[in-house]
Amino acid sequence: MKRLFKFRIGKSDKGRVIATCVDKNCGWRVYATNHPNSQNVEIKTVTLKHTCDVSSKSKYGVKATTKIFSELLQAKFANGKRGTRACELPEMVLSELNVTISYIKAWNTKELTMNAARGNEEEGYHFLATYLHLVESTNPRTIYDIQTCVDKKGNTKFKYLFFVFSASISGFKYLRKVIVIDGTTMKGKYKGCLVAASGQDGNMHIFPLAFGVVEV
Repeated sequence: MKRLFKFRIGKSDKGRVIATCVDKNCGWRVYATNHPNSQNVEIKTVTLKHTCDVSSKSKYGVKATTKIFSELLQAKFANGKRGTRACELPEMVLSELNVTISYIKAWNTKELTMNAARGNEEEGYHFLATYLHLVESTNPRTIYDIQTCVDKKGNTKFKYLFFVFSASISGFKYLRKVIVIDGTTMKGKYKGCLVAASGQDGNMHIFPLAFGVVEV
């Protein structure tokens, strides 16, 4: 895409791969062979000069698939990075790759990239019990409870969650005798409300007490 041309794979098997320009009259060609017991390939012959016409070169954007963009953008979303917003992707892709994409493709690219870099939300709920068990193991006296239900298909579904860290339990007796409860709407794929109970310590600072996830 960066070099403004499209190629096709003429031959591909366990021993070799041949890539040619999409224009059959163009001489661009790469011939490579696989190394035994290795994922590496060795280029045997190569012709990098293009002789194709403008109409053939204009097809370079065909390979601009959501999967390709996702692989290129994973580094921008890895390690907790905020990443690029879907509305910003079309402009970024146009400036870097000279490809025009729709907002729908940009949105799908972001979703696919986030799932590959961070895991999807289903996996997050799947590991929730494991995470809380590890928290309890490293922070004795931590309390948590997960409520689930079973749907008509026999699948276990997440319903409610409550947890309080041992440090909050230990510090509760030193707080002012006022508890504030607040909630915020969860904006992910699975809706809900994250609620939190907080107090105030002797230095007038907010002291978190307990957390819960409920429907509303």
